[in-house]
Amino acid sequence: MQCLLCHKEIGSDSLYDLLASNDVLCSACRGSWKRIDLHFQIAGVPAYAPWLYEEHFSHALIQYKEAGDEALAPVFFQLDQKKLKRKYRNWYVCAMPSTERKRKLRGFSHLALMYDWLGEVHEPFGLREAH
Repeated sequence: MQCLLCHKEIGSDSLYDLLASNDVLCSACRGSWKRIDLHFQIAGVPAYAPWLYEEHFSHALIQYKEAGDEALAPVFFQLDQKKLKRKYRNWYVCAMPSTERKRKLRGFSHLALMYDWLGEVHEPFGLREAH
């Protein structure tokens, strides 16, 4: 299997590759992201951020969202799926939408794909840009 970011072969050449055999990123790409596991609230609503928004993570997110690389959808929460499903069982996921214009430009809802593993995700539509 090839890494979805750098396209190098993911093999058994590192301990990480052996232990995280289901990861779609190689150890170098995954290791370039900075883990924070930040739990916080927005207007009293619990929120969670697994990764620091920095250069390497930002590059992957831009490649996914703006270059339309839909294959990258699972990389952002892949390592946390079981934990998040357990922790937020019986909760609703309500994704913060992009503007209608950006969604049309992309041709897909990046958040709906990122959270596809959860099942039903509520994404409010009709968000308009301020003029």
